[in-house]
This record gives sequence, structure tokens and C-alpha cells, in this order.
Amino acid sequence: MNPKKIKIILSIPLALFFIANLFYYPLPAKAKEVCKWYKAHDCTGLGTQFFINKAEEKCGITKPDEGDPLHLDYYSCCCKTVTPSGINDTMPKLNIPDIDLQIDIPGLNLTKGDAIKCTETNGKKTCNFPWIGEYIAGIYKYAIGIVGILAAVVLMVGGVLWIIAGGNATTIGEAKAWIGASLTGLVIALCSYVILYQVNPALVGFKGLEIQLVDQIPVPPDVKAFAEKCKPTNSGECAVSKMTIFRERAQQASAICMAESSGVSNAKNTLTKCSNGDYYAVWGLFQFNLSANKFYDGSTTLDCPASFGNKAWVNSSPTCTITNPALYQQCVNAASNPNLSRINAQKLVTTNSWGPWEANSKWCKF
Repeated sequence: MNPKKIKIILSIPLALFFIANLFYYPLPAKAKEVCKWYKAHDCTGLGTQFFINKAEEKCGITKPDEGDPLHLDYYSCCCKTVTPSGINDTMPKLNIPDIDLQIDIPGLNLTKGDAIKCTETNGKKTCNFPWIGEYIAGIYKYAIGIVGILAAVVLMVGGVLWIIAGGNATTIGEAKAWIGASLTGLVIALCSYVILYQVNPALVGFKGLEIQLVDQIPVPPDVKAFAEKCKPTNSGECAVSKMTIFRERAQQASAICMAESSGVSNAKNTLTKCSNGDYYAVWGLFQFNLSANKFYDGSTTLDCPASFGNKAWVNSSPTCTITNPALYQQCVNAASNPNLSRINAQKLVTTNSWGPWEANSKWCKF
């Protein structure tokens, strides 16, 4: 092998180390000054880390008033320097698994998942994952050992060539080249840290991968409970098998039915109670708003809105009054019949899809 190629091979760890450090240099934590009003004549009693009587504008707000003009100086603006510790108590607790390498590298110990540091700065939450830097550093250290072995082998090859040269100047020159290549490459590899440090101290540090966390938006309990209902079922009055009238939309109809009434055929929406008695506007498996919709009872179409005086209960005007109790009861009986409820829902879906159902517009999204 050409001695020049030997030098190149033995210099690979230096290049690897250089490239790795271009991407993994740790940024120092910046200290910041925190100032607050404290109920004291000066700041000395708060500890040595506080400065005495800082300029009042440092605290940023008006000095608290004790109520007595003679005691306005009872508060002092005290400041202290705070350096981020790396872990913020307000950060959510993350369950980060440990890294299990399929091929172990001797001497490589990756940071445990529970030791990963997360910080919050100006509302920005980030976690530092050092695994890539640690892995490359482990490869570098392992490569140094391999380079040492290769250098020793090349050095021995050069020595053997010199021994068998028999005084031949050409062979001796080749042996010297082999020996020189091994020593040069070994020195470069072993001194790579010092060389990089002299060029730029920032090149000998490893920075972890900074990943910003996405803020979790909690789902209100009532919303979560409602959304979990929006799933098709194979049992009860909302079963998919009973929704064949909806054809290809049978799965959707079952989900809407569960979201609206949980399969209770005579379910009523207690939020839609009318003002003049125990009357409600919304009824049935599919929660029909009887104050706004006519209802087919199997033989004729009932003018249910007329029983409410043709004034519908709606979210923008959540009131209703029953003007015809007899007609109202007919509508309720029909809406509480599961078969009639499915028939009327199918007619409404054919015309308007699932648009009239609030459960779909908010949660099911069919």
C-alpha cells in the first residue's frame, strides 16, 4: 500500500472529530438579573447574592405603597444574578426511554433517558438529547484504538522491509516511507484534540440535539367524554346493524347516534327545557329539535314546530314555550320511537348530510 494512503487512513479520526464538533458544540447558559421589590430598608438582609439598593427602574413597576406616605421607602428594589441550572421545575415530566444499541461500542455509555435535561426560556420549552454527540465521540475514541493498532502494524511492516533490504537503497527508502507514514498518522490522530483546541476551543465540545416541545392543550373533561362517544357500536339501538337504512353511512350513523344519545331511545336534552313546564325541545336517538323540525310518525308528518308556537329553541335564543301540549306529546312519542327516529334521521341526512347535527360539526367530523 502506498505510504500516502496510510497517512490518509490514519488521519480519518481527525476529520471525523472535526466534523462532529462542527455540529455539537454546547452553548453556555447565560446568567440574567432578576429584580423585585422587597419589604426591607435595604437588600443586605436577603443574602450576599443580592445587590444593595438597585436603581428603582430595575424593578419595572411602581414601588408598593404601604398606605402611609412616610413609609414609601420601606420597600427596596433588590436584584440577584440567576444562572439557569439546566432543569426547570415547571417542565412537564417526560418518560424518555433509554437507548439500546444493537451494536455496542466499547467504552460508550449513553446518557440515560431519565437524565435528559429540559429547560424553559421565555416560554420556549426545549430538551437536550446528547446521544448523537456521545455516539460520534464514542466512535472517535474507538477509532483511535484502531489507528494505534494499524500504526503499529505499518511500523512493523516498515521495520521488516528495512531488515530484509540487504542494503538495497530503494527498499530502505520504501521502509523509511512506511515507518514515517505510520508515525505521522499516529501523531496526528493522537494529537487531534490538541490541534482542534488550538484552532478553536469550540471544536472540542459536543452539543446535544435541541428539540422544542409542543405545548399540550388539555382537553376539557366534558369535551373528551363527548368525543369518546363518537364511535360506532355493535350493540343497542345505535348498533351498526340497525343503521342499514343509511346504507354506506351506517358506521357514521351509529357514531352520531352514540354521540347524541348514547343509545337511549327516549333521551331528552335537559338544557332545552321550556319555560312553561316539564317540556323539552330536543328528543330521541338522534336528538331531534322538535321546535325546529317536522317529524314523520309512520303515517303522517307532524308539524312539531307548531306545538312550540313556531318559535324554535336555538343556541342563540335558548328559550321555548309549549302552546299545544297534545301535539307536543305526539311529537315526543314519535321521536322516542327508535325506528321512527332512524327513518327521520335518514331523510334529513339525504338532504343535508350530517350538517344539522352539532355532534358532527364539533366532534365526529364526518
